[in-house]
Amino acid sequence: MKIAAFNVIGFIDKSDLNDFNNSVEFFKEKGFNVITPENKIENNKEESLKLDFERIMERKPFLSLPTFCKKDDINFIKKVKWKKVTKSQTIFCGNSFVTPFLNAILKFTPNTVLYGPNFISNFNLDTKETLYVNLVQKATMQNSSSELELIDPRYFGKKIVKGNLVGGEITSFLELYQTGYISKVTKKDVLLIDGIFENREDIEEVIEKLNKFKILKKAKAILICESMMENQEVLENFLQGFKNIKKANVVVGLRGMLSEEIDILKLNQEIKIDFKNNKVFQ
Repeated sequence: MKIAAFNVIGFIDKSDLNDFNNSVEFFKEKGFNVITPENKIENNKEESLKLDFERIMERKPFLSLPTFCKKDDINFIKKVKWKKVTKSQTIFCGNSFVTPFLNAILKFTPNTVLYGPNFISNFNLDTKETLYVNLVQKATMQNSSSELELIDPRYFGKKIVKGNLVGGEITSFLELYQTGYISKVTKKDVLLIDGIFENREDIEEVIEKLNKFKILKKAKAILICESMMENQEVLENFLQGFKNIKKANVVVGLRGMLSEEIDILKLNQEIKIDFKNNKVFQ
């Protein structure tokens, strides 16, 4: 089985090469044929990234993860040949600033997309063995549902909510939301919010954009990953963004990009929130 690491924004820094090689060896020990990025500029950076990504897609890896998660760049998304991605049938997985690219894949291809680990950062943690098992299970199991393990969760809602999961790292998601490369949030969707919230001002800035794009008004619920602030404080601040708080369905405490482990979620797939018993399933 083939797994690929690919570059989206730039090339692997020398300071990250040791961790990258450790990740390569980890997957080789698991029996994977690891496809690695060329990590060099032949013409210009953007063209080199595009050509290398196409080379990887032509090899049709079963699973493909970004090497790292520096801030996304719409120029890469503009250059992707989506027909090659579709033909590859590759399952993509990643987190943080790769979010716009993951959501663009959902819009332009039928490929499966997971919000989960990146290739370098997550597979150099002590939790990598558990993460690996969860990743393989999520990528290979069809139409199965299990309860997610949240960290000190906070729930605000009164019923069972089911919806189509979209989103990810919220600042990059919102920056590219109106570019045409990300599908608009609908009344059928549950919005996943991951991010680095250090204070109330960080949340207020996100809420302002969510309301500007009428996302809070449309989404059936929002799922928020743990961040720098306490979950209760995150919940209270987000609830202030709803014009009608009685209609708000909010959960805080998913394991996201700032957690030792990360809840691996299928984007563009149904997720269920049971507010009666305070549980989340996918």
